[in-house]
Amino acid sequence: MVRSSLPVQCLIHAMPCIFLTLLLGACSTTLSGRLEGPELGSESLRDARVNVTRLETSSADGPSPEEPASLILVPEEDGSFASSENLPKGKYLIEALVPGYETVSQQLDLNKSQRVKLILKPLGQARAKTSEMNGDPAASRGEGGAVLTLPQF
Repeated sequence: MVRSSLPVQCLIHAMPCIFLTLLLGACSTTLSGRLEGPELGSESLRDARVNVTRLETSSADGPSPEEPASLILVPEEDGSFASSENLPKGKYLIEALVPGYETVSQQLDLNKSQRVKLILKPLGQARAKTSEMNGDPAASRGEGGAVLTLPQF
């Protein structure tokens, strides 16, 4: 009769948990990064958002119903952002939306945890003047006298 020792029995019972942990770690990744740009401060970052949209998965089975197709990250005051949950491997579109700055986007093949840097450019003078026009109703009147209201970004 062969007697197994207690440590061997514990290891045998722990194997499924160890295997599952390794498997989940191999299938999921995290995304973090930083927004940078001239005169980018806590005031302009207050309403900033980083959209992370999955374009396609690396799994042949496709996404499972509990996996989000997109997620919105709110940057910290220093411009840093991070996903609080693991993301499935695949191709993603990362978009930075910051008031007063042009939208910046980057495609990323997320096959391991990655850190990205998104460089923001202030809106051009033409867009700035258009935004200023929203504040003056007389300047934004159309030919028939209708008030034109441009969307706020």
